[in-house]
Amino acid sequence: MTEGKLVPEKPVTSATSVATFFTPGDAADSEYVFVRDSEYWEAHRAEIERRLQRFLPVCGDGEFAFLSDARTHGRQRLWEMQVACMMLDAGHALQRPPRDAPDVLCQLTSRRAWIEATVAGRGTGPDAVDPPDEGMVFIDRDRMILRYTNALHAKVTQYDEFRTRSVGGQPIISPDDAYVIALNASEIPNADIQGEIPDIVRAVFGLGRQKFVVPVRGRKVPVPSKWPTCVSISKRSGAAVATTMFLADCAPAVSAVLFTAVSPWTMRTDDYKHVTIVHNPWARVPLPRGALGVGREWWLDREAEQLCSDR
Repeated sequence: MTEGKLVPEKPVTSATSVATFFTPGDAADSEYVFVRDSEYWEAHRAEIERRLQRFLPVCGDGEFAFLSDARTHGRQRLWEMQVACMMLDAGHALQRPPRDAPDVLCQLTSRRAWIEATVAGRGTGPDAVDPPDEGMVFIDRDRMILRYTNALHAKVTQYDEFRTRSVGGQPIISPDDAYVIALNASEIPNADIQGEIPDIVRAVFGLGRQKFVVPVRGRKVPVPSKWPTCVSISKRSGAAVATTMFLADCAPAVSAVLFTAVSPWTMRTDDYKHVTIVHNPWARVPLPRGALGVGREWWLDREAEQLCSDR
Protein backbone atom coordinates (compact mmCIF):
# COMPACT_ATOMS: atom_id res chain seq x y z
CA MET A 1 0.00 0.00 0.00
CA THR A 2 1.17 3.56 -0.74
CA GLU A 3 -0.43 6.79 0.43
CA GLY A 4 -3.53 4.92 1.53
CA LYS A 5 -4.31 3.70 -1.96
CA LEU A 6 -5.04 0.17 -3.06
CA VAL A 7 -2.21 -1.07 -5.28
CA PRO A 8 -2.18 -4.53 -6.90
CA GLU A 9 0.71 -6.74 -5.82
CA LYS A 10 1.55 -7.33 -9.47
CA PRO A 11 0.28 -5.97 -12.79
CA VAL A 12 -2.79 -7.55 -14.32
CA THR A 13 -1.78 -9.49 -17.40
CA SER A 14 -3.91 -10.75 -20.23
CA ALA A 15 -4.63 -14.46 -20.27
CA THR A 16 -6.86 -16.50 -22.48
CA SER A 17 -9.59 -18.22 -20.49
CA VAL A 18 -11.62 -21.23 -21.54
CA ALA A 19 -14.70 -19.48 -20.12
CA THR A 20 -17.44 -18.25 -22.46
CA PHE A 21 -20.12 -15.63 -21.88
CA PHE A 22 -22.85 -17.83 -23.32
CA THR A 23 -23.37 -21.29 -21.85
CA PRO A 24 -26.08 -23.87 -22.59
CA GLY A 25 -29.07 -24.72 -20.46
CA ASP A 26 -31.97 -22.84 -18.91
CA ALA A 27 -31.29 -19.21 -17.92
CA ALA A 28 -33.47 -16.71 -16.07
CA ASP A 29 -32.72 -13.88 -18.54
CA SER A 30 -34.83 -14.39 -21.68
CA GLU A 31 -32.78 -11.83 -23.57
CA TYR A 32 -29.62 -13.79 -22.82
CA VAL A 33 -31.27 -16.96 -24.14
CA PHE A 34 -32.50 -15.24 -27.30
CA VAL A 35 -29.09 -13.78 -28.20
CA ARG A 36 -27.39 -17.09 -27.39
CA ASP A 37 -29.69 -19.23 -29.50
CA SER A 38 -30.57 -17.01 -32.47
CA GLU A 39 -28.84 -17.84 -35.75
CA TYR A 40 -28.92 -14.14 -36.68
CA TRP A 41 -26.76 -13.05 -33.72
CA GLU A 42 -23.69 -15.12 -34.53
CA ALA A 43 -21.46 -12.12 -35.33
CA HIS A 44 -22.46 -10.28 -32.15
CA ARG A 45 -21.88 -13.41 -30.05
CA ALA A 46 -18.38 -13.72 -31.50
CA GLU A 47 -17.62 -10.09 -30.65
CA ILE A 48 -18.94 -10.52 -27.10
CA GLU A 49 -16.75 -13.60 -26.55
CA ARG A 50 -13.70 -11.78 -27.89
CA ARG A 51 -14.27 -8.87 -25.51
CA LEU A 52 -14.87 -11.22 -22.61
CA GLN A 53 -11.31 -12.50 -22.89
CA ARG A 54 -10.02 -8.92 -22.55
CA PHE A 55 -12.29 -8.22 -19.60
CA LEU A 56 -11.87 -11.27 -17.36
CA PRO A 57 -8.35 -10.35 -16.13
CA VAL A 58 -9.77 -7.06 -14.72
CA CYS A 59 -13.14 -8.39 -13.51
CA GLY A 60 -13.44 -7.64 -9.81
CA ASP A 61 -16.18 -10.20 -9.12
CA GLY A 62 -14.18 -13.06 -10.55
CA GLU A 63 -14.91 -15.24 -13.55
CA PHE A 64 -17.40 -17.63 -11.97
CA ALA A 65 -19.54 -15.00 -10.20
CA PHE A 66 -19.63 -12.70 -13.24
CA LEU A 67 -20.62 -15.38 -15.75
CA SER A 68 -23.16 -16.98 -13.40
CA ASP A 69 -24.92 -13.68 -12.79
CA ALA A 70 -24.87 -12.86 -16.52
CA ARG A 71 -27.42 -15.64 -17.03
CA THR A 72 -29.84 -13.66 -14.84
CA HIS A 73 -28.78 -10.05 -15.49
CA GLY A 74 -27.27 -10.26 -18.96
CA ARG A 75 -27.60 -6.64 -20.08
CA GLN A 76 -26.20 -5.23 -16.81
CA ARG A 77 -23.24 -7.57 -16.72
CA LEU A 78 -22.50 -7.06 -20.39
CA TRP A 79 -22.58 -3.28 -19.91
CA GLU A 80 -19.92 -3.56 -17.17
CA MET A 81 -17.77 -5.53 -19.60
CA GLN A 82 -18.31 -3.08 -22.44
CA VAL A 83 -17.32 -0.11 -20.25
CA ALA A 84 -14.06 -1.84 -19.34
CA CYS A 85 -13.34 -2.63 -23.00
CA MET A 86 -14.14 0.96 -23.91
CA MET A 87 -11.45 2.17 -21.51
CA LEU A 88 -8.98 -0.42 -22.81
CA ASP A 89 -9.68 0.71 -26.39
CA ALA A 90 -9.02 4.30 -25.30
CA GLY A 91 -5.55 3.21 -24.18
CA HIS A 92 -6.07 3.24 -20.41
CA ALA A 93 -4.50 0.75 -18.02
CA LEU A 94 -7.04 -1.11 -15.88
CA GLN A 95 -6.56 -2.77 -12.52
CA ARG A 96 -8.67 -5.54 -11.06
CA PRO A 97 -10.89 -3.93 -8.42
CA PRO A 98 -11.55 -5.77 -5.15
CA ARG A 99 -14.95 -7.33 -4.54
CA ASP A 100 -17.72 -4.97 -3.42
CA ALA A 101 -16.06 -2.04 -5.17
CA PRO A 102 -17.12 -0.09 -8.28
CA ASP A 103 -17.00 -2.14 -11.48
CA VAL A 104 -13.98 -0.66 -13.29
CA LEU A 105 -10.73 0.76 -11.90
CA CYS A 106 -9.03 2.90 -14.52
CA GLN A 107 -5.59 4.54 -14.25
CA LEU A 108 -5.71 7.94 -15.91
CA THR A 109 -2.73 10.22 -16.50
CA SER A 110 -3.21 12.23 -13.31
CA ARG A 111 -5.33 10.01 -11.05
CA ARG A 112 -7.32 6.84 -10.67
CA ALA A 113 -10.96 6.76 -11.75
CA TRP A 114 -13.56 4.31 -10.48
CA ILE A 115 -16.39 3.65 -12.92
CA GLU A 116 -19.67 2.20 -11.70
CA ALA A 117 -21.84 0.82 -14.51
CA THR A 118 -25.64 0.74 -14.36
CA VAL A 119 -28.54 0.18 -16.74
CA ALA A 120 -31.60 2.40 -16.46
CA GLY A 121 -34.74 0.29 -16.62
CA ARG A 122 -38.11 1.25 -18.07
CA GLY A 123 -39.60 1.38 -14.57
CA THR A 124 -42.94 0.15 -13.32
CA GLY A 125 -46.24 1.75 -12.46
CA PRO A 126 -47.55 5.07 -13.77
CA ASP A 127 -44.10 6.58 -14.35
CA ALA A 128 -42.81 3.70 -16.50
CA VAL A 129 -41.64 4.31 -20.06
CA ASP A 130 -43.91 2.03 -22.09
CA PRO A 131 -42.95 0.39 -25.39
CA PRO A 132 -44.32 2.31 -28.39
CA ASP A 133 -47.56 1.27 -30.04
CA GLU A 134 -47.88 0.92 -33.78
CA GLY A 135 -48.33 4.12 -35.74
CA MET A 136 -47.44 7.53 -34.34
CA VAL A 137 -44.99 7.45 -31.44
CA PHE A 138 -44.99 10.05 -28.68
CA ILE A 139 -41.61 10.29 -26.96
CA ASP A 140 -42.18 11.27 -23.34
CA ARG A 141 -38.78 12.70 -22.53
CA ASP A 142 -39.80 13.66 -19.00
CA ARG A 143 -40.48 10.01 -18.19
CA MET A 144 -37.06 9.12 -19.62
CA ILE A 145 -35.33 11.75 -17.50
CA LEU A 146 -37.06 10.38 -14.41
CA ARG A 147 -35.51 6.99 -15.18
CA TYR A 148 -32.07 8.57 -15.57
CA THR A 149 -32.28 10.56 -12.32
CA ASN A 150 -33.48 7.47 -10.47
CA ALA A 151 -30.49 5.43 -11.68
CA LEU A 152 -28.01 8.23 -10.95
CA HIS A 153 -29.24 8.86 -7.42
CA ALA A 154 -29.02 5.14 -6.66
CA LYS A 155 -25.34 5.16 -7.63
CA VAL A 156 -24.66 8.31 -5.61
CA THR A 157 -26.04 6.50 -2.57
CA GLN A 158 -23.97 3.43 -3.39
CA TYR A 159 -20.81 5.55 -3.50
CA ASP A 160 -21.27 6.32 0.19
CA GLU A 161 -21.34 2.57 0.82
CA PHE A 162 -18.17 2.07 -1.22
CA ARG A 163 -16.38 4.68 0.88
CA THR A 164 -16.98 2.65 4.04
CA ARG A 165 -15.22 -0.43 2.68
CA SER A 166 -11.55 -1.22 3.08
CA VAL A 167 -8.92 -3.82 2.23
CA GLY A 168 -6.10 -4.51 4.66
CA GLY A 169 -7.24 -1.64 6.81
CA GLN A 170 -6.99 0.86 3.94
CA PRO A 171 -10.03 2.44 2.24
CA ILE A 172 -10.80 1.04 -1.20
CA ILE A 173 -11.55 4.49 -2.61
CA SER A 174 -9.05 7.27 -1.93
CA PRO A 175 -10.24 10.90 -1.49
CA ASP A 176 -8.15 11.71 -4.59
CA ASP A 177 -9.92 9.19 -6.83
CA ALA A 178 -12.48 10.24 -9.43
CA TYR A 179 -15.89 8.53 -9.52
CA VAL A 180 -17.77 8.14 -12.81
CA ILE A 181 -21.27 6.72 -13.27
CA ALA A 182 -21.63 4.88 -16.59
CA LEU A 183 -25.33 4.90 -17.44
CA ASN A 184 -26.77 2.79 -20.24
CA ALA A 185 -30.33 3.58 -21.39
CA SER A 186 -30.75 0.95 -24.09
CA GLU A 187 -33.60 -0.75 -22.21
CA ILE A 188 -35.75 2.40 -22.50
CA PRO A 189 -37.72 2.66 -25.76
CA ASN A 190 -36.55 5.48 -28.09
CA ALA A 191 -33.81 6.62 -25.69
CA ASP A 192 -31.44 6.72 -28.68
CA ILE A 193 -33.48 9.55 -30.25
CA GLN A 194 -31.84 12.69 -28.90
CA GLY A 195 -32.37 16.38 -29.46
CA GLU A 196 -29.89 19.22 -29.82
CA ILE A 197 -28.96 18.81 -26.16
CA PRO A 198 -29.01 15.18 -24.98
CA ASP A 199 -31.58 14.24 -22.34
CA ILE A 200 -28.86 13.15 -19.92
CA VAL A 201 -27.53 16.73 -19.96
CA ARG A 202 -31.01 18.05 -19.23
CA ALA A 203 -31.36 15.51 -16.42
CA VAL A 204 -28.46 16.97 -14.43
CA PHE A 205 -28.39 20.64 -15.47
CA GLY A 206 -32.06 21.54 -14.96
CA LEU A 207 -32.98 22.25 -18.57
CA GLY A 208 -36.57 22.14 -19.77
CA ARG A 209 -37.97 21.23 -23.16
CA GLN A 210 -36.63 23.05 -26.19
CA LYS A 211 -38.89 25.87 -27.40
CA PHE A 212 -38.94 27.51 -30.80
CA VAL A 213 -39.89 31.10 -31.66
CA VAL A 214 -41.82 30.84 -34.91
CA PRO A 215 -42.43 33.99 -37.01
CA VAL A 216 -46.03 34.70 -38.02
CA ARG A 217 -47.80 36.79 -40.67
CA GLY A 218 -45.18 36.19 -43.34
CA ARG A 219 -42.16 37.51 -41.46
CA LYS A 220 -39.02 35.95 -42.90
CA VAL A 221 -36.64 35.80 -39.96
CA PRO A 222 -34.57 32.97 -38.47
CA VAL A 223 -36.40 30.60 -36.15
CA PRO A 224 -34.49 30.75 -32.86
CA SER A 225 -34.79 28.19 -30.11
CA LYS A 226 -34.24 28.42 -26.38
CA TRP A 227 -33.94 26.08 -23.41
CA PRO A 228 -35.95 27.22 -20.39
CA THR A 229 -34.99 26.19 -16.89
CA CYS A 230 -36.72 23.14 -15.42
CA VAL A 231 -35.34 22.31 -11.98
CA SER A 232 -37.69 19.38 -11.37
CA ILE A 233 -40.05 16.96 -13.09
CA SER A 234 -43.27 15.80 -11.51
CA LYS A 235 -44.19 12.17 -11.18
CA ARG A 236 -47.77 11.07 -11.87
CA SER A 237 -48.28 11.17 -8.11
CA GLY A 238 -47.36 14.84 -8.05
CA ALA A 239 -44.04 14.34 -6.28
CA ALA A 240 -41.24 16.52 -7.70
CA VAL A 241 -37.91 14.99 -8.73
CA ALA A 242 -34.97 17.41 -8.95
CA THR A 243 -32.96 17.65 -12.17
CA THR A 244 -30.19 19.81 -10.70
CA MET A 245 -27.57 17.25 -9.65
CA PHE A 246 -24.82 19.14 -11.54
CA LEU A 247 -26.40 22.60 -11.36
CA ALA A 248 -25.55 22.96 -7.67
CA ASP A 249 -23.40 21.20 -5.11
CA CYS A 250 -25.80 18.24 -4.86
CA ALA A 251 -23.51 15.30 -5.67
CA PRO A 252 -19.87 16.34 -5.18
CA ALA A 253 -18.73 12.70 -5.14
CA VAL A 254 -19.63 12.27 -8.83
CA SER A 255 -16.92 13.48 -11.19
CA ALA A 256 -18.86 12.82 -14.40
CA VAL A 257 -21.53 10.72 -16.06
CA LEU A 258 -20.79 8.52 -19.07
CA PHE A 259 -24.00 7.88 -21.04
CA THR A 260 -25.14 5.96 -24.07
CA ALA A 261 -28.33 4.37 -25.34
CA VAL A 262 -26.47 1.84 -27.52
CA SER A 263 -27.30 -1.71 -26.47
CA PRO A 264 -24.40 -3.58 -24.85
CA TRP A 265 -25.54 -6.65 -26.78
CA THR A 266 -24.49 -5.01 -30.06
CA MET A 267 -21.81 -2.51 -29.01
CA ARG A 268 -18.69 -2.21 -31.14
CA THR A 269 -15.83 0.28 -31.31
CA ASP A 270 -17.72 2.43 -33.84
CA ASP A 271 -20.45 2.98 -31.24
CA TYR A 272 -18.14 4.95 -28.95
CA LYS A 273 -18.97 8.07 -30.95
CA HIS A 274 -22.49 7.86 -29.51
CA VAL A 275 -21.20 8.17 -25.94
CA THR A 276 -21.92 11.37 -24.00
CA ILE A 277 -19.68 12.54 -21.14
CA VAL A 278 -21.22 15.10 -18.75
CA HIS A 279 -18.83 16.78 -16.30
CA ASN A 280 -19.87 17.84 -12.81
CA PRO A 281 -18.66 21.42 -12.22
CA TRP A 282 -19.05 20.92 -8.46
CA ALA A 283 -17.12 17.65 -8.28
CA ARG A 284 -14.82 17.18 -5.32
CA VAL A 285 -12.43 15.39 -7.71
CA PRO A 286 -12.98 16.87 -11.19
CA LEU A 287 -12.39 14.74 -14.25
CA PRO A 288 -10.21 16.60 -16.78
CA ARG A 289 -11.90 17.10 -20.12
CA GLY A 290 -10.75 14.49 -22.60
CA ALA A 291 -9.46 12.23 -19.83
CA LEU A 292 -11.61 9.23 -20.77
CA GLY A 293 -10.83 9.56 -24.47
CA VAL A 294 -14.30 8.71 -25.79
CA GLY A 295 -17.52 10.43 -26.77
CA ARG A 296 -18.84 13.96 -26.90
CA GLU A 297 -18.30 16.01 -23.75
CA TRP A 298 -20.51 18.58 -22.04
CA TRP A 299 -19.57 20.90 -19.18
CA LEU A 300 -20.73 24.08 -17.48
CA ASP A 301 -18.50 27.15 -17.64
CA ARG A 302 -19.27 28.50 -14.18
CA GLU A 303 -17.70 31.92 -14.83
CA ALA A 304 -19.58 32.52 -18.07
CA GLU A 305 -22.63 30.61 -16.79
CA GLN A 306 -22.74 28.82 -20.13
CA LEU A 307 -23.23 25.20 -21.08
CA CYS A 308 -20.48 24.05 -23.43
CA SER A 309 -19.72 21.08 -25.66
CA ASP A 310 -16.64 20.00 -27.62
CA ARG A 311 -18.61 19.55 -30.87
